[in-house]
Amino acid sequence: MNHWQLTDASAKYTNGPWQVSFHRSEASQGLLVARDCVNTQQPLQLFAPVFPNTDRAITLTQCVSCGSTLEVTRAADTADPVETTLTWKMFAGDGEDLGIDLVISVRTELLQTPVDVQMQTRLPADEVLARDGSQWAPAVDSSAGCTLFRLTGEPLSYLEMIHPDDARGTMIGGQGGSTAVTHSLFGSPLEKGVILRARLRGMLLPREHDTVRAAAAYADFAEAAPPLGRTD
Repeated sequence: MNHWQLTDASAKYTNGPWQVSFHRSEASQGLLVARDCVNTQQPLQLFAPVFPNTDRAITLTQCVSCGSTLEVTRAADTADPVETTLTWKMFAGDGEDLGIDLVISVRTELLQTPVDVQMQTRLPADEVLARDGSQWAPAVDSSAGCTLFRLTGEPLSYLEMIHPDDARGTMIGGQGGSTAVTHSLFGSPLEKGVILRARLRGMLLPREHDTVRAAAAYADFAEAAPPLGRTD
């Protein structure tokens, strides 16, 4: 099943050993990813939306799919007049690698509207590296757009990238046996009629030679053409 299957409550995607799920009532968890041979008790939590300026629940007005693409929309309201759409597209890498492209789109009907959207990934990791220029080093809070997690107790790594044109700052921290990376998006106010987009990519790949493969993947992603519309 290399396409999303929708029900009223959730969406599920399976590709080889990978199972990916999204639950409409728990949209703040993002995508939950598990693999048959991974011993981690909890699924990996990837690309979870965070809205720091509001404490209300994330209510979705739309959840649609087409093949390997899943799109959900959080409507604007009086508390937060920005409509936010998340579009995930799954893709296969080499062997049993799993890739996820994410485009976040925001729009409003008001003038000069502040936008405060973050994306957060949380997972257990023995080691977290960030690429700074041509070198890998232990990850710290920085503007680095390329972060590599070596998963705890598994021969797997997870690579997360934000496009260099869209990065507004990255925070990395640990809590409760897991490590979180949080990307801030959209650094300028939003104008009526303008759609801003930001791009991220995640890849699950074997631990062996992971830094070499991750560097090549980031170079390809950084050169990728922008989506339709304006990036911030």
